[in-house]
Amino acid sequence: MSYIHTFNHVDTLYQDQNILVVDKPSGMLVHPAGKPGQDNLVDFFKKQLDDPEIRPVHRLDRLTSGAVILAKNIETARFYGKVFSTARLEKIYLAQLKGLLEQDKGTLDNFLADDLESTVKIKRKVAQEGQNAVTHFETVKTDAPYSYVKLYPKTGRRHQLRVHMAHLGCPIVGDPIYDLGDDFYLSLIESTEPSPPMHLHAWQITVPVPDKSENMTFQSPYPSFWQI
Repeated sequence: MSYIHTFNHVDTLYQDQNILVVDKPSGMLVHPAGKPGQDNLVDFFKKQLDDPEIRPVHRLDRLTSGAVILAKNIETARFYGKVFSTARLEKIYLAQLKGLLEQDKGTLDNFLADDLESTVKIKRKVAQEGQNAVTHFETVKTDAPYSYVKLYPKTGRRHQLRVHMAHLGCPIVGDPIYDLGDDFYLSLIESTEPSPPMHLHAWQITVPVPDKSENMTFQSPYPSFWQI
């Protein structure tokens, strides 16, 4: 399997003089991340808008789809740096899980750390210490053997939602690490076949917006896996 995709179109959800909110497809990087030649949102919109100042204010994992905010200037990027550092925002994700959760709703409040026992260097796990991570979850529908859930992250740790759902015994469908496993992930990197989608979608984000008196909510269309 391969992480390399080519994207000819990305939908714009909102735009003003300061920000651009877009619907990132699964498989697309948010920023170059030292990987030249691979499609990413920043370079895509720099070229499309002929604007070299475009920059991301937050990130999604490559295989996660959904709403991403891009800043059009450094002042807006600094504005959102403070917003995200103080958690003055609300995010809702949609996910399809493999398995049925024991509770219809609940909260995970624990610590995440790198999984040093894994051959996958970026893999993480719930640990006794590390970065505090808080996620609320709510089951919307079950259709054995799957659960359809809304996820409300209150912190923004790397792989947080993916690790938390796997910790509950119900990994996100298509997750190349926490669902399909270390060997699959390592083979994914070496293969030339397209990578399968991961069923995690950044559906809604509510944030302050420069020059606006009230918070704004941006919502991405429902993903194809959301069979509700």
